[in-house]
Amino acid sequence: MRQIKFRVWDKTEDKFIPLKDYHLATIRFDGLPQFFTCDNVLIYGKVWPEHLVLQQFTGLKDKNSIEVYEGDVVELCFCNTPDYKNKTLIEWSDYHNGWAITQLGVPLDSIFRSYRLSLPFITYNSIRVIGNIFENPELLN
Repeated sequence: MRQIKFRVWDKTEDKFIPLKDYHLATIRFDGLPQFFTCDNVLIYGKVWPEHLVLQQFTGLKDKNSIEVYEGDVVELCFCNTPDYKNKTLIEWSDYHNGWAITQLGVPLDSIFRSYRLSLPFITYNSIRVIGNIFENPELLN
């Protein structure tokens, strides 16, 4: 069973904040998460604060055993061209119906822009987390 985990970026503090004092109770029908404190007090159940960005763990790890979250920028090395490395972004894809790896710097209409992120894909090819969209926005250029 895949572990459901989150990390939270606080836009006002410009840093990730720990969720260790909370646990996820459920995802509501409208997609909003409901968190409870250790004392079972409901927080963030009605409206998720706009200054907090919730990012989900993909369930996968990179070649250095670093957990891969949505919003991470990873270096992708295809097995058939090991000297070619490309910066890619981890994001949810409705088209792929799952986590996808989107190549940065590739035209939006290219059929090679996005790949479904899966265990066979990262086993066959190599990915390495090099940053994320908040702490390293320069990687998106």
